[in-house]
Amino acid sequence: MKKSYRIVSIILTLMILGIPILHSKEIKADVMPPEELSFTPVVFGEITSETQKVIVFSYGDEFVPTTLKVSNGKQTIFKKTYKKSAVRLIEIPRQKPGTCLQFSLKTSYGKKGGIVNRTVKNAGTVSKKKVSSVFKPKVSGKITDKSTSVKVYAKKGTTLYVKHGSLTLAKKKYKKSGYQSLSIKRQKAGEVITFFAENKKGRSKYVEKVVSDVTAPAKPKVEVAGYDIRVTGEVGTGVYIKDVTGDDMRDNWIFMGVLDKKVEFFTPYMYYLLDEPWNDGPYQVRLVDAWGNKSKIVTVNIPNKGAEVSD
Repeated sequence: MKKSYRIVSIILTLMILGIPILHSKEIKADVMPPEELSFTPVVFGEITSETQKVIVFSYGDEFVPTTLKVSNGKQTIFKKTYKKSAVRLIEIPRQKPGTCLQFSLKTSYGKKGGIVNRTVKNAGTVSKKKVSSVFKPKVSGKITDKSTSVKVYAKKGTTLYVKHGSLTLAKKKYKKSGYQSLSIKRQKAGEVITFFAENKKGRSKYVEKVVSDVTAPAKPKVEVAGYDIRVTGEVGTGVYIKDVTGDDMRDNWIFMGVLDKKVEFFTPYMYYLLDEPWNDGPYQVRLVDAWGNKSKIVTVNIPNKGAEVSD
């Protein structure tokens, strides 16, 4: 006996992962991983000698746990096993300029994917002065990718520096002890900003702050073509879809894939709606970045088309 099921897939503009699409004959009720998955991770953004947090997409599954490993040629600097696919924010120790970082995946049953290499770029030396007894500054609050000023306490007679590597973001001589505000340019999330004070004797110990991302992805552009939902949006964000027809089985947001710099990526999953009669939606689509920031929601309806799926 055959049943007609609703099949909705997503085409994510901007990426190719090399993961084949499931065909209707391969499934009954659930999404099943294809036989020839690409387990190669996707690494987003530049990595500098001041980078502490990196955005990575990696495959994972409840039944096929996958371990993401990052090594620098001498040692493993990050290793964690995941049971779901997602865009992840991982923390690594800062590396020396020129270091080649290797990102790789390995499944619980031994399958290995390709290795992604990233060379650490030189952000420069923060300071060449020796540490002395100079009072270490105090930084108020967090530094985000929206920050255009910082509030810092320093002692009278010292000069305060705010730096990203060798780049000076702000410099100010304190005529009296206390908190003062300094203007800075917005900085990239995941990078380390260093604060220190100097006088004729030398410099203080460093105060380091990691820039956090508080900016939500822009609302995606969503187009419907046949069975497909085409999504265009911010590179490095995950695409999520939700059936909002009222069926309690469809209350959760389903991860569909990640947007990258390439074009015409087909999601590694297909979203199978098992309702009968077929349901035209509505469906909600949104983007979520590795920091957990969510875009505004786009609501769409799908043309009433279906596919035959065998029991």
